[in-house]
Formats: sequence, structure tokens, C-alpha cells
Amino acid sequence: MDNSRKAAIKRQIVLFMPPIHAFALKHMPTPQLFYIVSHNPPMLYIVTSPVSRQYDAMWEVEWALSECRIEKTKFRGLFLVETGEDALKKIGTYPTQAVDRVFPIHRMVKSDLALIENAALEIAVERIVPEEAFAVRCRNRHSSLDSQEVERTLGATIVKTIGCRVNLKSPDKVVRVEILGGRTGVSVLGSGDVLKKVVVY
Repeated sequence: MDNSRKAAIKRQIVLFMPPIHAFALKHMPTPQLFYIVSHNPPMLYIVTSPVSRQYDAMWEVEWALSECRIEKTKFRGLFLVETGEDALKKIGTYPTQAVDRVFPIHRMVKSDLALIENAALEIAVERIVPEEAFAVRCRNRHSSLDSQEVERTLGATIVKTIGCRVNLKSPDKVVRVEILGGRTGVSVLGSGDVLKKVVVY
């Protein structure tokens, strides 16, 4: 990467960072917040943090992962990470203070109920067996979709197709739907697929 590109990246980051990070930036290597170089197929993750600690969390993820692209969203306390590395393992073993949760997104689609349903079914067929119980959890941010309708529609389709049962209290798998305005992330997660860390204030 040439010096002009590095300088442009630094200017972009300084615009978003609080003063403490703008100052610290002068003493750190150029972060990789806006590009990714990886030899493995990239995986998308959602990372959450306290609103007041979002930029700290972004730096911690950048330090934990050697190759990544971090996307700041319009939803405070939530950002996306694209990496070819095992983010759950790398971030899980890295000493963080601002990262709250990390979990993978298996498909990202337009926020349309039919597209969400199709994506959830495709993933569920691969990741849920008939003997397992599941639940659908939908988190809606800035969308006209109805969360309960999304949950009912996806649940009925998966039961009909796979033949598994619904268990809202203690599911083996969770079909997680994260509506982020005009786009939606869909995942089917087991107990070990969500990283929960302790936030230090």
C-alpha cells in the first residue's frame, strides 16, 4: 500500500475517532480498518459493545486479528468484521475490555421477508438435523418488517422442511436474524458459536 493510500486511511479514521484515538493514532501502525488481505475465504461477524466503548472495541478487534476489514454501521455499539481468520478464537483469547459479543453471519441479504426466509432455510438445512430443537430470534433495527412475523414465518418453514421441533426455552440451535435497516444478517448458531466477553469500564 503506497503512502498516499495510508494517509487517506488515517484521515478517514481520525474523522470517526474521539480525540484520544486521534492522538494515539500518531503512535500506532496504520490499522487495517478499511481493507482486507486474506488467503482464506472471508467470514462476516457482528461485534457489539457498549455505545460509549465502540471505538475501543474496534481497535481491540483490529489488534486481535492480523487480517480483517471493519465496517462501522449507523447503529451505535454494533459493527461488522470481515476476516479469513477464526475471529471467535482470536478475539476470545485476546485481552479485550470493550468487546461484548461476537457471532458469525452466515448470509447477508436484503431486508425482504422472502429473501430472509430462503436464506434461513438454506442455512438451516445444512446446520440443523431433525432430532434437534431450535428457536428463531429476530432483532429489528430501523425496518418496517415485523419481528414476530419473521420468527413465525421462518419457524414454520424450517419445521415443515426439516421436521425438527421448536423449543423457545432451551434450543439446540438458534436461527438468528439481525435486521440492519435495508440489509439483514442470518445465522444458525449453536452454543459455541457466540462469544460473550466481559466489558471493563
